[in-house]
Amino acid sequence: MSAPSQLLWHDPNWQKEAHDWIRSEANRRSIQLRGDIEQPHARPWSTVIRVPSDEGMLFFKASAAETVFEIALTQKLAEWFPDCMPELVAADTARGWMLMRDGGEQLRIFIRPTQDIRPWKPVITRYAEITEISTMATFCSKMGVLPSLTGAMPPSPIRSSRCELFSSAWRSPSTSTIGHLPPPR
Repeated sequence: MSAPSQLLWHDPNWQKEAHDWIRSEANRRSIQLRGDIEQPHARPWSTVIRVPSDEGMLFFKASAAETVFEIALTQKLAEWFPDCMPELVAADTARGWMLMRDGGEQLRIFIRPTQDIRPWKPVITRYAEITEISTMATFCSKMGVLPSLTGAMPPSPIRSSRCELFSSAWRSPSTSTIGHLPPPR
């Protein structure tokens, strides 16, 4: 990854290209941008840009080449777990760019004044469930039980009870994503 003084995110040509993409994607969805686009976060692994709009604050994120997979992963997690992920407005997996709606207040803002970490409990519990389900889905897709994360795979005779659960839920006409599965037992 680049040294902080040489961050791609500070290059005027990169910024123009990113801003043009943001404007283009917002325009395609009839979202009107309002005010200045700001870059409050620039690290070697990513940058975040705040984009005020008539539909509220949008956030653009660009990932470094080493973490470009994050965009496709975020797309899949948003599909599977829409209640836990910010809504994606647009994504470019080749460039590692995504534009998303505001996900709300950061939990740490509420915790810092009181030092009470109890509000984290449901978040951590849900995160663990998502991690388990995502891990099992990836395992099952590699075993040939589910379509892979990037395409369809033929069914395999190798099945476990958990893979069978995922497999039947995946193929159900009423559910198109793993996000609708019941919580793990």
